[in-house]
Amino acid sequence: QANQVAKGRASPPRLKRGHLRWAGRMGAQGSTAGPDAPPVDREHSPVDFATHVQKAIDHGDFNRYKELWDSHAWYKERRSRDDRIKYDEDLIDADIMKHVGFGLRHRRIEWQLETLKVARHFFHIDRGRKGLLKLKLDEVIKFLTISDDGDSDQAERSLIAVRVLCDMAECPEFKRSFEKPEILNFLCNTLNQVHEASELVTRIFRKLSDIGPSLRAALIEGSVGDVLEAYIKTVQCKRPPRGFSIETWKVDVRAMGHCASTLATLLKYNEAVQVDTKTVVQAFVTLKESEAEADCFALNAELARLFYWMCRTRESVTDLFYEKDDTDALASQDQDHVLATLCDLWKTCVSTYPCIKNPATLDPQFCTDDCDKSIVIRSDSEEARQKAAAARKMMCHINCVLWLCLPIHRLRWKLRHFGVTQIDIAFQLRDEDLFSITLSTVRHLLDLPMTHCCGDLVKFFGEKLLQLIDDVISEKLQDATTMHVRLLIDSLSILAFSRDMQEMLTQEAIFKKMSSFKEAIFREPNRNLPGSLARGWSLGPLEKLHVRLVILFILGEVSAHPVNRLSWIRDPGNFLKPFHKSYTEDKKGQEFDPASFVKELASGKGLSDVATDQDSRPAREWENDRERFKNIANLILTVNTREDKKRVNANEADKPYKQIFEYWQRHSTAHYEELKGLKRSNETTKQVGHLRKNLREVLREAIQRNAEKPLTSLEAMRVDCRPHECILALSFLSRMALEPSFKKCFRNGFAVEKLLACVAAGIWAEAREAAATLANLMWLPDWNDDNLICWLKFDGPECIAIDAANVLMPLKHGRPVPVEMGKGMYMSNWGIRFEENSWIELHSSGLRRNNIPALLTSACPSHTFSRLSRREYQWMAQQPEPECFTLTCWFYWPADPTTTTKVLVQASPAPKAPEGYATISIEYIGPKSESKADPKQFVWALVDTSLGEPMKYTVPLPRLSQGWHHLAIVNCKKITNHAGTKLFVDAEDCSGPFLAHMLIPNDFYVIGNVGGHGALVLDQSGDPTRAPAGSMPFGLIADFRIYAVPLSTGDIKSMLTVDKFEDVPVAQKSSNNDRRSSRPDEIVRTLAHMDAVTILAQRLDVPDCAAECLRALASLATYGPVRAQIYSVCGRQVLRLLSSPCQMVQRQAARLLNNIA
Repeated sequence: QANQVAKGRASPPRLKRGHLRWAGRMGAQGSTAGPDAPPVDREHSPVDFATHVQKAIDHGDFNRYKELWDSHAWYKERRSRDDRIKYDEDLIDADIMKHVGFGLRHRRIEWQLETLKVARHFFHIDRGRKGLLKLKLDEVIKFLTISDDGDSDQAERSLIAVRVLCDMAECPEFKRSFEKPEILNFLCNTLNQVHEASELVTRIFRKLSDIGPSLRAALIEGSVGDVLEAYIKTVQCKRPPRGFSIETWKVDVRAMGHCASTLATLLKYNEAVQVDTKTVVQAFVTLKESEAEADCFALNAELARLFYWMCRTRESVTDLFYEKDDTDALASQDQDHVLATLCDLWKTCVSTYPCIKNPATLDPQFCTDDCDKSIVIRSDSEEARQKAAAARKMMCHINCVLWLCLPIHRLRWKLRHFGVTQIDIAFQLRDEDLFSITLSTVRHLLDLPMTHCCGDLVKFFGEKLLQLIDDVISEKLQDATTMHVRLLIDSLSILAFSRDMQEMLTQEAIFKKMSSFKEAIFREPNRNLPGSLARGWSLGPLEKLHVRLVILFILGEVSAHPVNRLSWIRDPGNFLKPFHKSYTEDKKGQEFDPASFVKELASGKGLSDVATDQDSRPAREWENDRERFKNIANLILTVNTREDKKRVNANEADKPYKQIFEYWQRHSTAHYEELKGLKRSNETTKQVGHLRKNLREVLREAIQRNAEKPLTSLEAMRVDCRPHECILALSFLSRMALEPSFKKCFRNGFAVEKLLACVAAGIWAEAREAAATLANLMWLPDWNDDNLICWLKFDGPECIAIDAANVLMPLKHGRPVPVEMGKGMYMSNWGIRFEENSWIELHSSGLRRNNIPALLTSACPSHTFSRLSRREYQWMAQQPEPECFTLTCWFYWPADPTTTTKVLVQASPAPKAPEGYATISIEYIGPKSESKADPKQFVWALVDTSLGEPMKYTVPLPRLSQGWHHLAIVNCKKITNHAGTKLFVDAEDCSGPFLAHMLIPNDFYVIGNVGGHGALVLDQSGDPTRAPAGSMPFGLIADFRIYAVPLSTGDIKSMLTVDKFEDVPVAQKSSNNDRRSSRPDEIVRTLAHMDAVTILAQRLDVPDCAAECLRALASLATYGPVRAQIYSVCGRQVLRLLSSPCQMVQRQAARLLNNIA
């Protein structure tokens, strides 16, 4: 039947009527033009015209039928637009569509073809489209295009059908017609067989790709992407030489532009399309060669857009620039050919930008025909405006491609080598679509972990985004839309993940800036106001909710920065002032209260339009998110006010800890896969806490996912992960982890395991906070509230200047000698012998038990240790008493001790004693009698400076056998049975009655010898004598500890019970009467048992995350059995990080290597 219809021997079956709504306009192609003279002698009225058409049909007079419609087209071109519409509507009133339907169903092919031309007159009218839809126009075209292979009129028929389909593609009513495989197959065949139709066919595909997902899916199912990819390879885009016709070349150029646009759109929406990089680059090169004769900005713009989406959707941009192809001669000659071509193209953009910078006054040199520079056009013509728009489009996409290259180190330095400059042009292009591309590219890049490895790029984006925020506040951003505002604040919220950017936002007074920004965009249009104030933004309820939520995200992330929540790191005048005080005056002279602003954002104030209709979507969204707003606001206020509140105890902190921990656990990005599965099955997120995976399995999945495509915050938020709130929650937990009295909160409920899972599988910013929490747990590393503030193990020949309490960074002076083989403490090689000119300096200003240094409490990439050590640590719980401490260590007593004074501890220099006093030492006082057989007599010499003048107290040293002995000194103003100082040797109380009246100074500067510039040593008469540095070595010691609390006698006795220190099982539980048997490094050993080394070593890619992971790894390296593992897993990477541009990364890497080696 199809062949009979094609030959005109049968008519198509009668078509059923249908109905669709109108939402389109007239096709791009004009009507069929007649000759200069009208085909008929006069113009008919609509009714007369319909009557004449009826007569021609009744008599079967095709020539008359054609003549009438030709005259209609001839007169129509000479009418105004309104007159044309009025005339065609009158024709429809005259029942002309009945005659059109007859022509479409006619058995003769020439009637059908002519009627198809006629149908194009009615696409611009609503009733006309509905009428054609009822006539099943697509079915007519399908039957019409079927013919025998030898039909010579097939090309003409196809061209007519394509023109009609081009008009249909403009009308959404005919959307379903293009989902049919027959229509798509016809268009693909016509593209390859009819050159005249190539531009129209590719234009149809371009329109279809923009309509919706169903049509894009149909295009992919119909292999349209493959057809277009093959077609784009065959098009010759090289301009013919002068003197030859370029019309065919113009058709090819326009078709190639439509083809590139279609492929770019399919790539944009993640459709399965493959485009060869070589094809696109070769087109760029060919067009560049023809630059003298033609600019071709239109084609270059579409190719640039295609290449942009190729880079944006490719997992590895580097692979796109360096595709392996043995047949590519250019690749073998120059492996940087793609990058060089891109840079040449950008230089063209930079030179062209001044010509089009002001759209109202285009440069005359720019005003030439896009395909022929010999043709000059007017600067105010539509053609000139279209050329300028294409040039801006090309600039925007090439600029964004350069941004995509900058995070990659291999490409970044080559871009500089090729002379790429002025990469901020895209921010100046304010066309609606281009501005959206610019902001979405910034948001996409900021969400990638590798971008944050390039600090200058992140800072560049931060400065530009803040400038745009200022433009919104000052009414300078006139062309922005609601979508632009959303992209802008989304980008700023992701930018605030970076700690350096959090500090920059703090300097920019982000709380006040966000308050002004909210007032500016929430203002409704008011035509009574002058100028730009009348504009307003007209945000809908959903947009207002989103803006409020993202502003809270930004403020929360800035609040989480250590500078803003840790008082000892703050710069004067450069931090968020206490939230309970108003501190900044606004424009009206009133003070700005950040806490009130946060509460206002969370309260829903000003959202009356949301609550108007309780059944509306905005009202439902507000009800669903009300608790979320409240949680974020509470976290912000909690994090920022905790430092200024009164001291809290562990019982008060236990409840908020559990609430915050459970909230973080439910919404952590570490549970992305579980939440994704729950969303598919429509289950609640409360079940996430019960989903358990082995840490090895979590790590394996995370490594596999990061190798394919790292998880981003935007992707995570689609499955109810809440990275912004989780970062804020973890910052609070990390603050709690510093406090010895709160560490027990993390001991139960698999808290450590969950934190390690977050480091392994969470996004980089959340992994950073989890690593910081783990590092803080190892600061004062004991589950018991014992405040171990210094622990020098001396557990290896080179492990000397290592503080296992992770509080200090001691300095080694000279070369202390390792213990001899077989003589080490704990049946190992623990022990260091201090000889002349060797000692250890604990801290540059001395260690004080209640004011301990805070240099290892945080690791921001741009900070230094000097900044962190400006102030002492500020306690959240009860601060230790200055006079209370316990000092313990093991010392080796030789068979024949020397008679020189042996200094164990020296205090720091003071105004009255610039050299500092030797506060704990062993002195020789002679034999008991004149007999040479009597043993030598030694005493412990303790110095008290609490009364201003130094007082020396001595305690006889009991007779000791050769070997290791334990020393413990307990100092406190008031203990249960006595006040003052107690001295224990091998757990035996050696204190005399005089020690109850003395207190050893709260100051530890040097151990093992006299250090610094020497020390003052009190002789037997109490007079100070200056001893040179390094002149009084103590000898062999091991396991030196300082606790900021007085230990009991039972605690001291328990320290003598461990024979082999490193082999104590992690799971061993201590009894209530023996707290010391569990050893003070149980936290470190627990993490080592969970393979924390491998997990932390995976997150050294982003400087922010690397600084905290290195801090945690360095703390782990204080545990001897994991040192070799750390170096084998990440040793080479740590060596490379020594040359990182981030100061803190350098320092933490050096600390890790010091602790390892």
